[in-house]
Amino acid sequence: RRDILPLRDAIASSRGNGAATGFVRAASALFTWAVDREWIEHSPVTRIKALPGGHLRAWTRQEADAAEAQLPDHLARVVILARYTGQRRGDLCAMGWSAYDGTTIRLVQQKTGAPMVLPVHSALKAHMDSWPHVATTILTNRGGLPWKPVDLSHALPLALTRIGLAQDLNVHGLRKLAAAELADAGCTMHEIAAITGHQSMSMVQLYTRSADQERLAGAAIIRLSDADYKRANKTKNP
Repeated sequence: RRDILPLRDAIASSRGNGAATGFVRAASALFTWAVDREWIEHSPVTRIKALPGGHLRAWTRQEADAAEAQLPDHLARVVILARYTGQRRGDLCAMGWSAYDGTTIRLVQQKTGAPMVLPVHSALKAHMDSWPHVATTILTNRGGLPWKPVDLSHALPLALTRIGLAQDLNVHGLRKLAAAELADAGCTMHEIAAITGHQSMSMVQLYTRSADQERLAGAAIIRLSDADYKRANKTKNP
């Protein structure tokens, strides 16, 4: 049990409570089988409670801007590529220079197997055209080697704390920011899914809920202000 708990907590800090709970469930199944086959007498997972549910939070624009400006180059590139493509951690780490033709990035998502063609935003293109080609992959660690997803998940939060940002920010939160920024620009859920590769519209809705709320609330206040203005003018000029 004392070995399982630190593993669960490490997964929770890097990938969220849902992933940590999934690990505990898988370990429980394994040890239950071991008890049944009489390899061990008791399961060390029996008294470990599931962590509270919840979702990894999205980055704010201000946090992403600060990270791009202040992080070391090899980590700033992670923030930029994730922000403008909305891809998952594994796909970002695997993305190769051969996938980029100057205007689009082509990839096959590891989780879904879906082929993706992503038009490259002008800001992302300006960055990518200036980045060094030191490996087959676009993103590399400080030593110039391709990132391993687990190593990236550990390195980024530590680097963020050094520049004064919250340690609970992670790569997946940048995927949420990408979706939120697309929603804020007025993109439909299907347009957003065409970038992020989500196959469930409910997940896109979850990612963009706050952005949609802010945009719709702003539109509502504008409508109210217009109605008040017209009502006031009608009273003055019956």
